[in-house]
Amino acid sequence: MHTNTALYFPDTSIDIKKVFEELLLFDHIYFYQAAENSAPTTEKRWNDLCSGYPPLPFGSELDRFNQLIEEIKGHVQEFYSGQLTGMALNSLESRSEKTVREIIAAVSGRDGQNGKTGSQDTLWHSRLLLKLAEIKRREEEELTKKLAGISKKEVSLYKALKGHPGIDSLITGHPAESAPLPAMTDTILKAWGYLFINDREQRHNILLTADKNAAESLFETHNTLSSGRLPVRICRLSLPLTEDLGEEARLNFRREFREKAKKVIAGFSDLFSKIILSGQKQDTIQKSTTLAAEWGSLIEDFNPRDGDLSATTGKQSTNNLPHLEIYLCEHSPALLVARHCRLSPLSAYAGNNYGLLALKTSKPVTCMD
Repeated sequence: MHTNTALYFPDTSIDIKKVFEELLLFDHIYFYQAAENSAPTTEKRWNDLCSGYPPLPFGSELDRFNQLIEEIKGHVQEFYSGQLTGMALNSLESRSEKTVREIIAAVSGRDGQNGKTGSQDTLWHSRLLLKLAEIKRREEEELTKKLAGISKKEVSLYKALKGHPGIDSLITGHPAESAPLPAMTDTILKAWGYLFINDREQRHNILLTADKNAAESLFETHNTLSSGRLPVRICRLSLPLTEDLGEEARLNFRREFREKAKKVIAGFSDLFSKIILSGQKQDTIQKSTTLAAEWGSLIEDFNPRDGDLSATTGKQSTNNLPHLEIYLCEHSPALLVARHCRLSPLSAYAGNNYGLLALKTSKPVTCMD
């Protein structure tokens, strides 16, 4: 068995630029969609590398879900960070506290006569939260892009006017970026977790994220399940900076890099498979160290530049590059997520396999070595 695919969490939509560097290592990255009609977030040319799917399709209730989303779209900030947040905390942690019928009535003014009961309430509510978070995130990203454009114009104007009397006092610096999403990581992760637990199509053993808070939430869950032991980091891999590359340049760079790194990537795939089945052994420790060193050398030799994607003679420093930290968990992802969602009995989610959690970060050492 070879394992070289990952499931991204807890986002339910992904811009290919966000995960491109990780696709140098992984053959494919999956992500969940809140509903089956979610607009594609990647171009067709990327479908073989990064794709989303709904683990819990709505089926005949899809129209009702879409109607609800449309009704509250203009009030996302109000519901997401205010009233809905309070409901989320109660509903996700105690299923009997609130029903989806009450939530629908509160946010849309409908009576919710067709609301589900029992666990279906939680599943409905989870997908609602994830969709609202997705909409809010897109709004934040659009605002960030606009602010970045304004900032560039301001810099150009400053350069053109530099030296004119009094101009320095008029330039106040770059406009502030948009505020991040409200501190709802735990709630969103729980909502995502219900989708993961109910995913009957695929079993994902490698979870991937760039959300440090989400990763640390699962680290804490692992700590609780393992009597104080945290996941062990098996490797830290440098990633190149590729955000300035065009679409075609990205594809070319990935193809060229993976061709040169073919043996290393195959080695990681084999290593991941063995670790997921049997955990960390002396031979796998040595292998992970060797593979990480070889990967680092390849990244140093590759300096992606638009229009010139061949390996360069000069090496780039890996000190300021983003990294992919890969951690070994003593428990399967299903058990970790079930514990985080406070599901019981936990024995229903226990498995014989281990799990891997990959965190993309620009900061050093986030967990145990």
